[in-house]
Amino acid sequence: MGALAERGRTAPVVLFSFVWITLVYCPLTHWVWAPGGWAFKWGVLDYAGGGPVEIASGVGGLAYTLVLGRRMEDQLINFRCVRVHPSSPIEEILHLLYIHYFILRFICFHLALLQ
Repeated sequence: MGALAERGRTAPVVLFSFVWITLVYCPLTHWVWAPGGWAFKWGVLDYAGGGPVEIASGVGGLAYTLVLGRRMEDQLINFRCVRVHPSSPIEEILHLLYIHYFILRFICFHLALLQ
């Protein structure tokens, strides 16, 4: 959504997102997750729950990018002039520990609910 909002106006992004979710995302997730879906009946298993989400997101971003077309030259100037400095190793380690702490906490919470 951020990549879409960066390059286009807000109203078309909201309209595109609504249409995409209604016509593509909901049927796709129904096929995989609902007991009446054809992929579910075939035995397709989506353990992490991200298959339809990632597929719909990637194809949706590609579709909207094709609708917008190439970036204008004045939009590319900002990307060519800005130098990106990498984070320090300490920041990287802190981010890694922070992410792992919350992912493990999330998984343990849900495992506790299953018990």
